[in-house]
Amino acid sequence: LPADTFGVWATGAPGYADRMFELRARRVAFVTRDSAHPVTVYTIRRVRSAAVEDGVRYIVEYDGDGGVLEFRFVFAAEPRPEIRFVHQPRMVWQRTSTTRTFMPELY
Repeated sequence: LPADTFGVWATGAPGYADRMFELRARRVAFVTRDSAHPVTVYTIRRVRSAAVEDGVRYIVEYDGDGGVLEFRFVFAAEPRPEIRFVHQPRMVWQRTSTTRTFMPELY
């Protein structure tokens, strides 16, 4: 993924206040409601992008449980960076941090 999408993203939408996701160059992570595994981290296999009217649409393929999964979103850099899921276009996710991470370090 390109650096302008990196960071921790959150939304104020009801029902999602405790959910976040993080994007990095080769990994994507999701905060879950599972107390045993509160964060799931996946390796990105491939990223496809295309310019669309309201930003750039990304299709991120990652190694998930049982196979390859897709994460689709539209990233808009202006006026303030935001992400909207393709399947939930009215829900806005805003970057809360570019330095904070909840991904474990890989050695």
